[in-house]
Amino acid sequence: DRFIVVDDERSARVVAEARRVRSRAEELRPESRTSLESLFQRIQEGELQDLNIILKGDVQGSVEALRSALERLTSDEVRVRVLHEGVGAINESDVMLAHASHAIVIGFNVRPDAMARRVADREQVDVRTYRVIYDALHEIEAAVLGMAKPEVR
Repeated sequence: DRFIVVDDERSARVVAEARRVRSRAEELRPESRTSLESLFQRIQEGELQDLNIILKGDVQGSVEALRSALERLTSDEVRVRVLHEGVGAINESDVMLAHASHAIVIGFNVRPDAMARRVADREQVDVRTYRVIYDALHEIEAAVLGMAKPEVR
């Protein structure tokens, strides 16, 4: 911030209010959407080598099996990283963690609660839910293959 000298308290309040409004507008400005498409774009630009995932499931056994299968999708160019895993519905903290770490949220046999849906919409976080493990694996594998650099011959 710059230091500004004004003639009276009224002018100082106007300047302070303008700064507060500008600061709040910057806080509320939507950041780029965190989705498989935007992650693909960041990898193409050389910014990203990891596909970060927040994983939630209905039971621990499913979560562990899906995590293991997802991590096996890692290639030489793109690393699949499960940053957080848990059992239960997708909640607001899962979405906020995904937003902060530029991750996607994958739910297996669980759905986001109402607050998580609102936060995901507001923060533009990609939340995907699946009922079949193979559907999740197929979609993430396609994303990883699409993110890899093409082989030139």
